[in-house]
Amino acid sequence: MNGQTLYEPCFEHDNCGIGAVVSIDGIKSHRVVENALSIVEKLEHRAGKDASGETGDGVGILLQISHEFFKKAVPELLGDKEERDYGIGMFFFPNDSAVSTGSTSACEAEKKRFEKICAEQNLHFLGWRKVPVNESVLGKKARDCMPEIWQGFIARPENCEKGLEFDKLLYKVRIAFEKGEKKTYICSLSSRTIVYKGMFLVQQLRTFYRDLQSGDYVSSLGIVHSRFSTNTNPSWQRAHPNRFIAHNGEINTIRGNADRMIARNGEIDTTGSDSAMLDNTLEYFVMNGMALPLAVLVCIPQVWRHDDTLSEEKKDFYHYWATMMEPWDGPAAILFSDGDIVGATLDRNGLRPSRYYITRDNMLILSSEVGVLEIPESEIVKKSRLMPGKMLLVDTKAKKLISDDEIKDFYAKEHPYGEWLSQNLIQLASLKIPNHKIPVSSQDERDKLYKAFGWSLEDVNEMILPMAKNGVEPTGAMGVDTPLAVMSEKHPPLFSYFKQLFAQVTNPPIDSLREKIVTDTTVYLGKDGDLLHPKGKNCQVLEIHNPILTGTDLLKIAAIDKPGLRVKKISLLIDVEDAKMSHGFDFANAKSELKEGDSVGIPNPCDNKKSVLASALDLLFEQINNAYNDGYHIIILSDRGVDENHIAIPSLLAVSAVEQYLIRTKKRTEISVILESGEVRDVHQAAMCLGYGARAINPYLAHECIAELIDKKLLDKDYHTAIDDYNNALMNGIVKIAAKMGISTIQSYQSAQIFEAVGIKKSVVDKYFTNTVSRIEGIGLGEIEEDMLFHHKKAYGGSLPLAQAADASSATPSSGDTPQRPVDNRLIKLDPLGNHKFKFHENCEHHLITPQLVSLLQEATQKGDYAKFKEYTALVDDPHHPHTLRALFDFKKGTKSIPLSEVESVDSIVRRFKTGAMSYGSISEEAHSCLAIAMNRLHGKSNSGEGGENPARLGTESNSAIKQVASGRFGVTEEYLLSAQEIQIKLAQGAKPGEGGHLPGKKVYPWIAATRYSTPGVSLISPPPHHDIYSIEDLAQLIYDLKNANRKARISVKLVAEAGVGTIAAGVAKAGAHVILISGHDGGTGAAPMSSIHHAGLPWEMGLAETHQTLIQNGLREKVKLETDGKLMSGRDVVIAALLGAEEFGFATAPLIALGCKMLRVCNLDTCPFGVATQNEKNRAKFPGKPEYVENFMRYIAQEVREIMAALGIHTVQELCGRTDLLTLKETQGFSRAKLIDVSRILSRTENGMLKMENYTGDAPAGETAALEASVLNERELSKTLDVKELLPLLAETKKLSHGFEMSNDISSNTLFLDFALAKSNPCDIKCTDRTVGTILGSEIQKRFGSSLADDSVCVHCEGGAGQSFGAFIPKGLTLLLTGDANDSVGKGLSGGKIIVTPSREFAGAASENIIIGNVAFFGATSGKAFVNGVAGERFCVRNSGATVVCEGAGDHALEYMTGGTVAILGRTGKNLAAGMSGGIAYILDEEHDLYKRLNKELVTMYDLDDETTALLGEKKPAFVHDGENPDVANLRALLEEHVQATDSEKAKKILADWKQYIPRFKKIIPNDYLRVLSSLALA
Repeated sequence: MNGQTLYEPCFEHDNCGIGAVVSIDGIKSHRVVENALSIVEKLEHRAGKDASGETGDGVGILLQISHEFFKKAVPELLGDKEERDYGIGMFFFPNDSAVSTGSTSACEAEKKRFEKICAEQNLHFLGWRKVPVNESVLGKKARDCMPEIWQGFIARPENCEKGLEFDKLLYKVRIAFEKGEKKTYICSLSSRTIVYKGMFLVQQLRTFYRDLQSGDYVSSLGIVHSRFSTNTNPSWQRAHPNRFIAHNGEINTIRGNADRMIARNGEIDTTGSDSAMLDNTLEYFVMNGMALPLAVLVCIPQVWRHDDTLSEEKKDFYHYWATMMEPWDGPAAILFSDGDIVGATLDRNGLRPSRYYITRDNMLILSSEVGVLEIPESEIVKKSRLMPGKMLLVDTKAKKLISDDEIKDFYAKEHPYGEWLSQNLIQLASLKIPNHKIPVSSQDERDKLYKAFGWSLEDVNEMILPMAKNGVEPTGAMGVDTPLAVMSEKHPPLFSYFKQLFAQVTNPPIDSLREKIVTDTTVYLGKDGDLLHPKGKNCQVLEIHNPILTGTDLLKIAAIDKPGLRVKKISLLIDVEDAKMSHGFDFANAKSELKEGDSVGIPNPCDNKKSVLASALDLLFEQINNAYNDGYHIIILSDRGVDENHIAIPSLLAVSAVEQYLIRTKKRTEISVILESGEVRDVHQAAMCLGYGARAINPYLAHECIAELIDKKLLDKDYHTAIDDYNNALMNGIVKIAAKMGISTIQSYQSAQIFEAVGIKKSVVDKYFTNTVSRIEGIGLGEIEEDMLFHHKKAYGGSLPLAQAADASSATPSSGDTPQRPVDNRLIKLDPLGNHKFKFHENCEHHLITPQLVSLLQEATQKGDYAKFKEYTALVDDPHHPHTLRALFDFKKGTKSIPLSEVESVDSIVRRFKTGAMSYGSISEEAHSCLAIAMNRLHGKSNSGEGGENPARLGTESNSAIKQVASGRFGVTEEYLLSAQEIQIKLAQGAKPGEGGHLPGKKVYPWIAATRYSTPGVSLISPPPHHDIYSIEDLAQLIYDLKNANRKARISVKLVAEAGVGTIAAGVAKAGAHVILISGHDGGTGAAPMSSIHHAGLPWEMGLAETHQTLIQNGLREKVKLETDGKLMSGRDVVIAALLGAEEFGFATAPLIALGCKMLRVCNLDTCPFGVATQNEKNRAKFPGKPEYVENFMRYIAQEVREIMAALGIHTVQELCGRTDLLTLKETQGFSRAKLIDVSRILSRTENGMLKMENYTGDAPAGETAALEASVLNERELSKTLDVKELLPLLAETKKLSHGFEMSNDISSNTLFLDFALAKSNPCDIKCTDRTVGTILGSEIQKRFGSSLADDSVCVHCEGGAGQSFGAFIPKGLTLLLTGDANDSVGKGLSGGKIIVTPSREFAGAASENIIIGNVAFFGATSGKAFVNGVAGERFCVRNSGATVVCEGAGDHALEYMTGGTVAILGRTGKNLAAGMSGGIAYILDEEHDLYKRLNKELVTMYDLDDETTALLGEKKPAFVHDGENPDVANLRALLEEHVQATDSEKAKKILADWKQYIPRFKKIIPNDYLRVLSSLALA
């Protein structure tokens, strides 16, 4: 089957390396050009390349136009013109020859079109210059799509000023040219700047463009960019820089941002990348009179609302602009220039690295990394970094470096922003409550409304009740096993057809829990102000801090009567008779009761007849337009009034349709929409309404339900408090959903459309959900109307009998630790649906995993009964009750079968099998080790999960072959990594993609705490992002780190299926992974929010097929193995997975069931009565499982796979891979809407036939074979590292090692133990391209000596600028001393070793005032020591769980999630210090006594250093404590003395010299729970 694949161009992502060289004095030279090119060449590891390695993803440079060069290059064009008397356009013209002899080529036609437009704009076109290039340096892909590259010259009119005014005319020319057919791309068109770029490897930029090689080409500034795209589909124009900016990052809110700019009449090309659209926007602002730095500040504001350190003037500045302009949200390091100024800024959360030097000759050198230019330390006067939300600016005309404070002070004082806000901004809280009553339904009316809006008993019991009671979204466990919405017979709400998107790899999710300071829920209602003309009236809008409104809030808003804020309520109701008549539906003769699968008799609308919904929406648009013409700017869309005669347009459809109408008519910034809905009741639904355009929501029926629960004594709580808690639960859930996509503000999330539609007709999506991804077609407006009438019939057309459903788990609470009374359906008149937990009733939703299925599987595996297993898989594959997309498929008939004896053996097939990543902590030791033993016996692989592993198991039969590295880094030590055959980086998990794991304190037993390096009884949370993975190049770095840590292991990356996962996987393949796992949305054994379980992620069938297709399209498929998991339950599932591209297969739920799990879904409560998902020793004693049960399951699956293969005529699993030609759709499907579903894109095969996988042969890539493959590849990649070339010779051969590991063959020279003196006298040179230095050496030390060496047994001294991950995972006994500075991730995973970093003695700056190491230093450190003589970047010591670290200053978010160890910071820290810190102790120098403003006090308390009540509680008195001395005072003093000894720190010596005076200046930070545990130990 050929056709469109699941890939779409909009899925492409890119990250990069950036750099700039600027002469602050404005001195032009070719040296600036040379240095800029050298920077980009040093960033090769941050640039992507295609599968062949010959074509780069894109490299470019922005320079000033060099008059000296061009007057020599084209004297005939420029004559006697002076600098900036002309503009130059850099054109990529189409490279095609004339259609026929004598005709004009497309290139020539485009040139003439441009010349004509110049004439129309009254500009004199001077002529063309063909840019001299050397195309022989290009790779084939780049050559094949290389454009014709020309420069066009335009004269400045005499009556036009030089510079910006002339550039405005050139801007008009370009915009006019781009209105035509987009055959040509203009890289730049300016009188000040020019851009050279293309599809290059980093070295090719210099060699391709001959202009750049000329010594005559001079500039005082140069901005460079190296692109790392997830895809390498040819694109010259997507290389950076753009016309104003070079961007490292991703704008996650781009859809909403672009739509609003269109509504503002902004000139924006929506076919461009997110970076290009931001560039368009900045250019539009600048060309319309806004200063470039101001435009950047407006689009990318810093955190301001919750920052107590910011002045009121600056807050007022940001506040004013926020009323009109939503943030362009996402990770971003932006370099920008107009040719006179060069600026740089970082996003509000600091998610990209950017370091800079200032030299004695007044040069600014800025880059993603330090060390990109070799500058003598004596020539450097300042070492610093861009900080979150800060800006750095150089004005080459004024010859001045301008600081962030200067920039913002200037703009903050430009207008009286505070006064304007005070006079015009309206606060919701300040509005008077009108003398009106909130409408309330009677009990009888409400009972009907529940049904009319499609509510179920679970909506009350498992959503509204726990949110009103506890103020948080409820959680569930064990994933989802009910049908997709389009396959359901239960007429699910339209919301259920949409899946939430989430961040993976190319940008990180935001930690909304611990980094609340960067989030903001404020929204604004009313007519947006004029961005281009600042004035007070612009901010005359209504400010709302929680867009989930109470009834009182809505009354207050409805009563507003001010210009720009007048409110109009418009009904969403449709006359039922209209709906019935449009489909010929007759209620009078309809069945009195509707049963499962019954249609209410609505045929699809005739092609020539407009549906009632389409007509109703058109009428709605007309009403809104009339209201706008009458002066209304706030529209309340209301579905109040539903009764037996009226039915409501689905709220999501109404909101999104109106949003798209407003965008089309350019009224999006003129009208704000509020939704008043009885349909909205849960987090996902509210999030969707905001995400598709609503500014605020009033869920009135949910509020009435809460009142009913209180009245019926089912909720013991004050009504207003319960409503507030429910609203806050909704809002916090929405913030989390936005944060999963890396969005920090609700203002930006609104209209961002961060969803994929699954099972909706394309015509509906295109018209009413425009630009939403939709690849599986399904229902149209006719079916939506059918669902509306179905629920209306249940409510008003004759009552259905109340189901007395038996809830299989009704005795257990549905969420959290607090049991709550289940709502009896005799009190709340609603039917159960059983959408999450299985319920025994025919009207409830079907589940894949039923008690019968559980019983059959356990009986089969425990008794070794294959016949019984076949009964089990017959239930799994039951065609009458399909649950999954794969259930739609059948195997092609007519293939020639082969004897079973010719098919690959069971023993061979099971080597491809793995068990899922279930952590030690979430499941019991017995279950965890049982899985490992079973899979080791089969020569498959078990997965440790993210909780570490008991060291006693390493190297034994119960050693997990796959060791997972998750965001929490629990127990990730060098020893742990060395025990792996495969190391898996978990970037997301099926149950809660984009979120971190949570292990409640009551499950953190002492043995779990010991393994995870934490404190017993203290809850553990994994951060949503890996703090060392903020981009694709960061992932490439972690992959590289892990290869260094264990050169024999395969590196796997776990992703979750979502729109665009294929392009992400392409980036992962380019980043060097060996295996890519695509997990389905339905898996996951751990606890997760209900909105994530049911509404995040996609079926693995879609994710796997998209990944397989995209990798082939990019020539990357052969570089990786593909694996999938997510409710794989039968041999049929495995075969279909293989046909869609998988080579390896993961199982989690089914093996747990085989071991005794009964699917009670209470895994998060520590109450599992079967000893599977619990740490309770009494319950663990009941564990019935044996390894043999899992072995039987795996062997039976393999046997079933063999039987299917024999029927298909296939000999090996490898032959199955990608053979979608063997799949077809079933002739008869088991659900009523099957014919509407179009899954052809899943089965699509590319035209070149590469999906046949002809190059894939050989045995199963498991066990020793896979390890050998990885080992060979790793050794080849790492052979040129500093460790292998210079450090490994420090070690000699040794005998057999612990855990069964053997010494590498390349260790041959004599053992050499160095002391500090010898190390310091014989340093090895280190450069920024030397990454992960010390890790290979450390791994060999760990293999030989374990943890037996004394500190400083092996010392290595490096000198220079170290690359990323210096000293990652180094073990006890190894000391690395660095003189110079280092990039990000120093000491990552420190495992007992010691790291010392000191500045060069040639550097004249004060160490304590200059940055010396980058971001995320000592992330996940478990033990060891470090002494840093200088300032660290952002997120210092995140997840430190045992190391002792001293530094002299740190950036934002230091000590996040710290669970152990000791940290001393002898200088200033950034904001949000100690967020989520649950263990360990920190000593912070607080000389200005303002630390309290930057401390996150949620989990910690700040004490005086010498506070006696908290003095090292639970600890034995250290030997260094003098009699009568406070232990913390003594401890810090000893640390400072050791710091001086290691680094000769001037700051530490100064403190020690005046020790008694400094004691009051230090603060001690202790986590509250940690203190409680230590106190209890002290009393024991």
